[in-house]
Amino acid sequence: MPKRRRVDGADSLHSDGPTADGDQIAVTRSDIWFDDGSLVIQAENTQFKVHKGVLTRHSSVFADVFAMPHPEGEPTIEGCPVLQLQDSAEDINNFLLALYDRCSHTKDAIPLAVIAAMIRMGKKYDVPTLRDEGFARLNWEFPNTLESWDIQEADESYTRITDNSSPRNHRVLFGTVELAHQCDIKTVLPTAYYNCCHDLDGLLYGYELDDGTRSKPLSHDIQRLCVMGREKLLDAQGEAYAEWVDCVGGTMAGCVTPQSCKAIGANLQYDLWRPKPIVRALDRWSEFSADLELSGLCGPCTEYGKQWYKVGKEGIWRALPSFFGLPPWDELKNFES
Repeated sequence: MPKRRRVDGADSLHSDGPTADGDQIAVTRSDIWFDDGSLVIQAENTQFKVHKGVLTRHSSVFADVFAMPHPEGEPTIEGCPVLQLQDSAEDINNFLLALYDRCSHTKDAIPLAVIAAMIRMGKKYDVPTLRDEGFARLNWEFPNTLESWDIQEADESYTRITDNSSPRNHRVLFGTVELAHQCDIKTVLPTAYYNCCHDLDGLLYGYELDDGTRSKPLSHDIQRLCVMGREKLLDAQGEAYAEWVDCVGGTMAGCVTPQSCKAIGANLQYDLWRPKPIVRALDRWSEFSADLELSGLCGPCTEYGKQWYKVGKEGIWRALPSFFGLPPWDELKNFES
């Protein structure tokens, strides 16, 4: 790959002509500036010198643009035509880095902003490889199969996405929901919405940041979807586990430690529904039993509980999209609009 010429960032400015007030518009030359480039892209007030051939190879949209002759008299920079784009400079920067440096191919976590640019720009300019690589990272963290969900839940942090802050936090979650709505990515929404339901305070008012302020909350429409979905989740959770919970405590046939199991059953009812219910319908059994201190149950009660939990969890997973007003899993499609 040709050596990239580095420029001193914001100190490397040139005039792009006067404004209506007669002032000069300062244009920043980006770090993506190839000496042998054949095209200058400008997004907002930032310019990038790149190769037409690279863009043409990956994007049918750019290929069509470059097939048209360059109008005579149009301005050039270093002999290269200038292509003005209406995208943000950040998106174009991340898009070009993904094309040239192939940062998207690593399995290490990359910033959500880069993934968003891969999807947005890949969708807009018809670069399916970038769009699909970005989606694959979202799908890993917010899967659409129960088997994949259980694998993902074993990780205590996001493993394919980061926001350069704490590894698993609201910024990735809220950012994913917003990106899914922007780019019509429906298959990640059920599990993303589900994760939003765990903290009503954060959902409604934003999450508290390190400096004591709160993050920007999600839109009112999304908040309403999540609050209503949470109520449906809790109802389904209660129905799924009520019979087993009622049986714990010696009334279940085969229980060998009635008094001990009865005490655990009483605590279980309290922990699940009082003073306020907790969304945990899709926890793994190991987490569910550990958090609710079920290790003292006798063998038969434990096995009975595992089976009830498995059946209930599978039923809730099948119904999960419907809780948030979405079609069934097999009807959820991406990138249709």
